Amino acid sequence: MRALIEQSDDQSIKKNVRAKLKTVITAPVTVANLPPNPHQGERSFVTDATATTFMSTVAGSGSNKVPVVFNGTSWVIG
Repeated sequence: MRALIEQSDDQSIKKNVRAKLKTVITAPVTVANLPPNPHQGERSFVTDATATTFMSTVAGSGSNKVPVVFNGTSWVIG
């Protein structure tokens, strides 16, 4: 859906979608299943992080559930 909205030339569609998105539900994934080619700023939620330190690179095989963001180089906790 994001791609369809971004490709739209209709500015009213973009404004309406932004105004209605108040809560975002993210399906939890393991670190191994994070998207392989993310865009900078893309967010996800992982269920097997080894740490919880803000802005540290996320690693899997742990038991921590944390939000993550792609910083342009790697997935970091945040």
